[in-house]
Parts: sequence; structure tokens; C-alpha cells
Amino acid sequence: MRVLAIPDQHHPWASKAALAWTVAVARELKPDAIVNLGDALDLYSLSRYPRSHNLYTPAEEFKRGMAGYRAHWAELQKVAPKARCIIIDSNHGDRLKKSIARVLPEVESLIGNPFAVDGVEEHERIVLEGALYEHGFRSKPEEHAKQNLQSTVHGHLHSATLHRFNLAGRSRFNLNCGWLGDDGAPVFRYRQGAVSYWTLACGVIRDGEPELKVFPYSKRRAA
Repeated sequence: MRVLAIPDQHHPWASKAALAWTVAVARELKPDAIVNLGDALDLYSLSRYPRSHNLYTPAEEFKRGMAGYRAHWAELQKVAPKARCIIIDSNHGDRLKKSIARVLPEVESLIGNPFAVDGVEEHERIVLEGALYEHGFRSKPEEHAKQNLQSTVHGHLHSATLHRFNLAGRSRFNLNCGWLGDDGAPVFRYRQGAVSYWTLACGVIRDGEPELKVFPYSKRRAA
């Protein structure tokens, strides 16, 4: 089985060049499954953290974000028409649900799914050929596989790493797939003091063997 793992894009703040590169990777790989690891939209305007009100309105950001997100899926589905397409729940994706629950919980059941894309399944997490695919939630990438006690593929950290080790007497891996955001976008000016690096990348898993693919023109930026 061949799987293409697409990390955080943060539409409408995604890197167009890096997105086009992932389509080229899919064209060459001919994946059986494409797993979007979450944070497909940034939903910056709904963040509970300090933010500027001088970029887009919430409606503008959502419209632009969904347009980019759907366009990327359309390109991936065009070059890999037989691939199973999956999106994983994530913290940025939950921002709209949390905002509704906080401000107007009475209408939560009436909203439906505003992020739906034809032909794309939605899962909280999923296991494919023994590897767990999730968005990620820990600060150290290798802790995901150790916590799960199985090989794990995730995003969330925006860094790109591949760790191999023995767990429960078996060889396991942790594939941390980087991100696909626009490094120069103003919404990413946070966490300047951190020491990890954000890397444009994606993950490929062929018959259980992981590979980290880094965008050829990636500029590694301290997060």
C-alpha cells in the first residue's frame, strides 16, 4: 500500500508552490490513500489568542481558505483518481466548533459540516496497515509513537523528522511530516523564541516503509 501524508496547510495561508509540489509527488507515487493530517484551514480570525483584525474578516478568511482547500483536493484527486481520500480532525479545524459552542451552542447541531469535500472521508484518527495517522498533539514528535505503542504519522509541529526505534519488541517509526504553510504570512509571526524548525515537507509510506520528502526549495525557519 502506498500512502501520501499531507501535513498542515493552514489555508488561506498555504504555500502555493509547496502545494503544487505535493500534487507532483502524488502523480509520481500513485497512492492508494491520501491522508490530510489536519489543520487544513487556519481559522486565524477565530483564534482565542491575540490576533490582528486587519487581515480578513472571518467570512473572507473562511471563503478563501475553503477555496484553496477544495482546489488542492481537486488537483490531488485528478492525478490519483483511485486513491482513498481522508482528512483527520485537528485543533485548528476545531476552532469553529469551539466558537459555536462558546457563543451559540443552541445551533451547533444545525450547522452541519462546513468543511465537507466530495469524496473525502473524515476521521478523528485512522490506522492503515498498522500505522496510526493522527494530527498530533505532543511537543516532541517521537512521543506520539511511544504514547500510541505503534508506528505513527502526524503533523501539528511543523517540523519534519523521522525516528525509528523498538517498541514492545517490534520495530516502529514516528513520521513527523512538516507543514505546507506560507512562511511569510503574517499569521505565523508567533513563537519566535522557539528552537525547532518549520520545514515544508510531506510523508510517503510504501508498504509500511516511511519516507520524509522535503520540498526542494524549503527554507527552514526557526519556529
